[in-house]
Amino acid sequence: MTALFNALVRVLQLLCVALFASLVIVVVLQVFTRQVLQSPLTWTTPTAQYLFVWLALAGTALLFGLKEHIAVDFLMGVIGLHKSKALEIGIHSLAFLFSAAVLVYGGTRGVFLTWSQNISGFPLSFGMVFLMLPLAGLITCYFSFYHIVEASHGRGLPDDHPDDIPEVA
Repeated sequence: MTALFNALVRVLQLLCVALFASLVIVVVLQVFTRQVLQSPLTWTTPTAQYLFVWLALAGTALLFGLKEHIAVDFLMGVIGLHKSKALEIGIHSLAFLFSAAVLVYGGTRGVFLTWSQNISGFPLSFGMVFLMLPLAGLITCYFSFYHIVEASHGRGLPDDHPDDIPEVA
């Protein structure tokens, strides 16, 4: 299970770097063609928008897997139960349910509903673009399940890395 976790983290890291680099290139190209050549490329705007959405979803899944998502850290710090198995399992169970219901189920419905809707001036359909929703949801569900299993065995609890928990006054 740890090998799959590490592989997913590495793939998401590489995907985020590739998406960010592509986003920078597309935006620079968009600005150059609009400002210098006075002839903007029509495909750069939707491409930049969808690259940004994909980057946000992949980055969120990655950060959740690494337990770097701000909501998780903040909640642990506010409640003050830094060493609680129950809190760790509860937080990741809620994240699993949210990811399964909203991202996987809702995202899959969105993909099917929009699969044949074309984006003007873009070679992909909305459904193809929305595929990142259920994919990020599945990855987040796996990470949540992984963290639940780890916490139930007493591993990966915040007290394993006390510097990771922010102090709340």
